[in-house]
Amino acid sequence: MGTLGKVKNISVIFDIGSSKIRIVAVKNSNDESKILYYNEVAYEGFYDGEFFESEELQTYFENLYAGLKNIIKKVPSVCFVGLPNEFLYLECKKITKKYSTPTKLNNLEILDLYKIDDKRLIEGYELISFSAMRYNIDGKDSLQPSKFVAKNVQLEASFIYAKSHIVTLIRNVLKNVGFEKVEFLCTTLGIGLLKELSIKPKIIVDVGHLSTNLAVIKGEGAMLLSGFSLGAGHITEEIMDKCRLNYEQAELIKKKVLLTLSENSDESYIIKTSKHNFSCGISLVNKIVLEVLENISNILRELLVDFDGIDINLVGDGIAKFKDIDKVLSNLLNRKVKILNIDRAIYKAYPASICGLIELIKDIV
Repeated sequence: MGTLGKVKNISVIFDIGSSKIRIVAVKNSNDESKILYYNEVAYEGFYDGEFFESEELQTYFENLYAGLKNIIKKVPSVCFVGLPNEFLYLECKKITKKYSTPTKLNNLEILDLYKIDDKRLIEGYELISFSAMRYNIDGKDSLQPSKFVAKNVQLEASFIYAKSHIVTLIRNVLKNVGFEKVEFLCTTLGIGLLKELSIKPKIIVDVGHLSTNLAVIKGEGAMLLSGFSLGAGHITEEIMDKCRLNYEQAELIKKKVLLTLSENSDESYIIKTSKHNFSCGISLVNKIVLEVLENISNILRELLVDFDGIDINLVGDGIAKFKDIDKVLSNLLNRKVKILNIDRAIYKAYPASICGLIELIKDIV
């Protein structure tokens, strides 16, 4: 791949996952996105909202930045960072404004709605974004209020905050790498925007390697954000332990899992490659996988108790590629679970988190 000179409208995005940090450089123009560079690096991740090896983050970001510099000579001075839900806090508010005479709602009028309630300082957190779930304009719901003429407007908005010490840590690391400014985003919110906007709530579940992110999206905002430290990596660990395999072997077995096979089967998953030749019983492996899925489902069920009857959109390399995972989770959760298919062809080769962040920054840059 050759080196690009200075190209306008290039955005650099970092995606902080539970086991990988990813970087993407994208050029946006006329609502079209062109991915110029993509790379990822494995790292130890985080637990309970804290990085396992924060002192090593500098090295990981420097390595990703070095690869970017080989492709793009003039790297933008601003970068974007997508954060998982474990670092975030959500506050939802309803804000009402009444005008003395019918008033045309331009962009400034809409922005002023967010400023009516200025009590948005939360100790230990920094506000990173605010967005609308719904506008009610003279009794009518809308997602696009611009150019309406109204006397009464109610805004249902979500305000997303990030832990201050995490923001400070990442901001300092990226400034040392070479960026002058760092903007923070909610990754799961971005995934929710990959499909058409709707006032009806939609649920996003992103199961990664070591953590699961949950969001209930409404309009351009979030009604619920949550994250917990349980993911597909815990399946790998259990397979390693109970089948006495190493990490690489356990991952190969995990990729062969077919959940609709009988748990009582006396057959085996067989791995034959140039480096490996081994097998593991279907009954044991499927039992391991289902136990972890049941644990994830139990947590999701508790978190979604106020959102009955809404389908779940599943993403994430963790479990979304298991054959028949949608059927199994639908049974466990007693609601429809479907794999979130990303329509746009340019996104097919990339994780949903990256695709969502690209969509999210279109309204910013």
